[in-house]
Amino acid sequence: MIKYFAILAMVIDHLAWLLMPANTNFGQFLHFLGRFTAPTMAYFIVQGALRTRQPDQYVIRMAFFAIISQLPFIVYSNLIRQADWFNISGLQLNVLFNLLSALLMLLVINSRNYDVLTKSIAVLVLAVLSFHCDWGLFIPAWALTLWFCRHSRVAIFTGYTLTTIALILLNQYGLLKVVQPLPAGWSTLGLLMPPLIWALADRPAGRPSSWQKYFFYWFYPVHLLLIVLVYQIATGVIA
Repeated sequence: MIKYFAILAMVIDHLAWLLMPANTNFGQFLHFLGRFTAPTMAYFIVQGALRTRQPDQYVIRMAFFAIISQLPFIVYSNLIRQADWFNISGLQLNVLFNLLSALLMLLVINSRNYDVLTKSIAVLVLAVLSFHCDWGLFIPAWALTLWFCRHSRVAIFTGYTLTTIALILLNQYGLLKVVQPLPAGWSTLGLLMPPLIWALADRPAGRPSSWQKYFFYWFYPVHLLLIVLVYQIATGVIA
């Protein structure tokens, strides 16, 4: 159920970037809801890294969908870049590349095949690469925090909250650059919401069926293309 709420929040957020200036109260509310999705994606990357029996296939699958999602991401980003309230600069990679980096970090950390120095260098390199992805360092920072705090709900809540506050402050004062900047205003407080919902909805989860697993992967690129298509038809770009 959490995943379905996350994708609903993502659609709301992406539509809001296209249709609603972020400096309005309604725009802030829509982005507040949308702030649930990225941390939840990081949360499920941690769960996936813990539970996967085939890490190589997991990485390949994530890399495949990151690659095929790049063109829809570029098309969507170019469309919303036309709005005065949105700005993207520099090399842009979609959030699935960032989630892939986080996954690789966790698999390296959990591996017995590497020493501490090798693991540290790998994590550092992947963290640097994340700066060129949607959500920047936020995704790997959340993933690492949730990984090391995973044994306790209190630790998850405390660690996530402190990490998120630190990231917000670093971003606010220009010390942490992200490809897609956080919208100014109170909508950023939505980033503090996810652990409360995770706790309320926490229950033992079985392995997803094949269609469920691939549905969430395909949803990301497909929904971006559909948003662009519907918007262009509605505005008369496509007759």
